[in-house]
Amino acid sequence: CCPSRATILKGQFCHNTGIWDNGDLNNDTFLSGGFKKFQALGLENETIGTVMQSAGYETKFCGKYLNGYEDKSAEIVPPGWDHWQGMTDTAYYGPHFSVNGKLKKMNNSVYQTDYIRNVAISFIERKRPDKPFFMYLSPFAPHAPATPAHRHENMFLDKKAPRTDSFNPDDSLQHQKPSWLGRLPKLSDEQIE
Repeated sequence: CCPSRATILKGQFCHNTGIWDNGDLNNDTFLSGGFKKFQALGLENETIGTVMQSAGYETKFCGKYLNGYEDKSAEIVPPGWDHWQGMTDTAYYGPHFSVNGKLKKMNNSVYQTDYIRNVAISFIERKRPDKPFFMYLSPFAPHAPATPAHRHENMFLDKKAPRTDSFNPDDSLQHQKPSWLGRLPKLSDEQIE
């Protein structure tokens, strides 16, 4: 998660950014990755946001920023974003956002991905007509638990993933895959259903 998000923000691979993982999620330091390390290394000072803003674009960020960017971080708006809505609590229903540095807690009827979509539409409809724009939308979905919108919960109950030869292969085929994947056991019927 964080290595990928840092790569998108910086345009550099994790061996260049030093963001190797999501951070130590058992404490609040996040010094092996995440928001605090990204900040401590000064990586926020030059991102896609700062570059686009410097080039004259109106910039917008909405969604998940980095692990460790939480409610207590809400007053921090990273450089480069004219309009900031960084998620500080990633609940699918009732998410929290930093809206230009002010914490906004949605009620439990607000579905996170719908909110992000609505923010994007509103921004496009109200953006300055005399200025180009850059918008970075960063939904939390499909992170586990993959909670669908209520209107989608029962849409695909009768659907199954295609059962091709690569679906839940026997051990002889499974062991031909990369080491971490080759070691995974075959799924049981209960896990598949």
